[in-house]
Formats: sequence, structure tokens, C-alpha cells
Amino acid sequence: MINHTSGMSHKQDVMLYGCAITRFTDETYQENKDWCLQNGYTEDQCVYNSLSPTPHNMRNIPNLFIIEMNITRKQVIGVGLVKNARYCKQRVRMHSDSKYNYYTYVGSQHMNINDFTELERERIANVLNKCLFTGYSHLIRGTGYSRLPYPLVHKTGRGLARVETKHRDDFIALFRQAFYRHFKKLKLIYSQQKQIEKENGDTEQQREGDHQRPHESYEQGHEGHEGHEGQQGPEQVCEVA
Repeated sequence: MINHTSGMSHKQDVMLYGCAITRFTDETYQENKDWCLQNGYTEDQCVYNSLSPTPHNMRNIPNLFIIEMNITRKQVIGVGLVKNARYCKQRVRMHSDSKYNYYTYVGSQHMNINDFTELERERIANVLNKCLFTGYSHLIRGTGYSRLPYPLVHKTGRGLARVETKHRDDFIALFRQAFYRHFKKLKLIYSQQKQIEKENGDTEQQREGDHQRPHESYEQGHEGHEGHEGQQGPEQVCEVA
């Protein structure tokens, strides 16, 4: 934004979200999924290990969308939302190659590529897959995390036949909208499931109470109703603003 009084430009708003990429092979991606499953993480959560931290020019961005590149299949396979802070509670031994286990980032939200809408998948395929995996400016090579360039550039041809295409798609906005829709839907589904479980539990408890009532005391009848009030959903590992 331009300050017309001083003639100087400055940022008025703090950037809360950024986009970074990380690279998997089929093998390392399977190691990631196996470790998450064995340690109680669901498909809607994410944990990433790497040999280096997030890029220095992203350290002041609190939340990062991590775009998962599968360099074996040459396609984006998912996106995770993590806190941009190294997880230090314990050493996470996720990958068989220990050099990839130095830096860990945890997030409570993750979307597989099939969780996006058809239009969103089409945009990811036509822009991200093309620019990240093909052309002279592809980003297949690299280690750790890399900031998603803006604009994304796709270069083909040589010499006078060189063609350079710039894509100025706002993937932060795309991911924020997709994550909001997806997890709002999941929250509704989870709430409905808990309501059904509660109703089924109350019905079963009522049946047991009707069967036992002639033989139980007043105190025993009240004790049978206390166990259902404290039920809670699964604990969230990492809340993301």
C-alpha cells in the first residue's frame, strides 16, 4: 500500500499464510503415511520431516500450506497446513534415511488431492503440475522445503523458439477456501455422528434401565447415567490459525 503522505510504501497487513513445496518419492511418502498411522494421526492431519528447516524468507509467516510433490509420479498428491514452528517435543524417526529426520513440522489439517473439487484439481493440474514438474524451470530438484515462486513460470523451447509463460494464480486463496469448505463439512459430519452415537447410547441405556429397574436402588439408577456426559471427540494435535 502506498502512503501518499510520505511517498513510501509499506505493508499494512501481516502475512498469515504462505505456500511451500516439499518433495516425496513413492517410498518416502509411504514412510510418512505409515509413521502417521502408527502414531495416531488421521488422514486429515499431517507431519513432515526434512533435513532442513522452512526457507529463511518464510520464517515470519506463521502458517504454511505445504504442497506435496511426488517426484516419482510427477504430480501434486496433497496439501497440508502446518504451524511454521519446528516441533521439538521429541525426535521423530519417520524415514529410514536418518538425514531426513532433523526438522519436523506438524499440522492438524490435510487434504488429499481427491478432497479438492473438480475445478480445483483442474487448476492444480494445469498450473502446479505443469510448472513444478515440466519445462526448464521445473522444481523437481531440491531438498527440504522451497517457497512456491510467484509468479510460477513455465519455460519450453530453445533460442528463438523459447516460450515463457507466467502464471499469477493465487494458490493461497485457493487453499484457504478449499480447507475452510472441507473441514467445515467434516466438522458437520463428525457432529452428526456424535449425535447418532449419543441417541443410540441413550436408547440402549434406556433398555438396560427398563430391564434392571425392579432390582436396582435409586443411587444405582443415577450412577448409570453419568458415564455419557464426559465423552469428547479426538484430540487435535495442532491448532492452526
